[in-house]
Amino acid sequence: MPYIARADYAKQKEFVGNGECVTLVRHLTGARASSLWREGNKVPDLLEQGGIAKGTVIATFVNGRYQDLRQGNHAALFIRQVPGGIAIFDQWRNHKPSARVIYFGRSAAGASNRPERYSIVE
Repeated sequence: MPYIARADYAKQKEFVGNGECVTLVRHLTGARASSLWREGNKVPDLLEQGGIAKGTVIATFVNGRYQDLRQGNHAALFIRQVPGGIAIFDQWRNHKPSARVIYFGRSAAGASNRPERYSIVE
């Protein structure tokens, strides 16, 4: 079952906890520890099938598990599909919570900047 943020998530403008991405999405959704997260459906597949609820937690996974590494992985809230990409709400160290757009097909970008690398968190 996916985790979905409360409707007022975008009011969060200051860092949550240690400033890491997982801390933000857990704070806004009540999601359990990332070590317990499992990979759900892939974001591109769900977009083709009709969409994803606004505020749903998405993350990058390796072999069905979230890799809680210092870099190379990410968690965020899905906002909406946009032409060529998706809008997400996220934070990371030195980047306060805010919305941004990431685009499909940018192979030089890291996993956190490639929508095709994200899946729903269950």
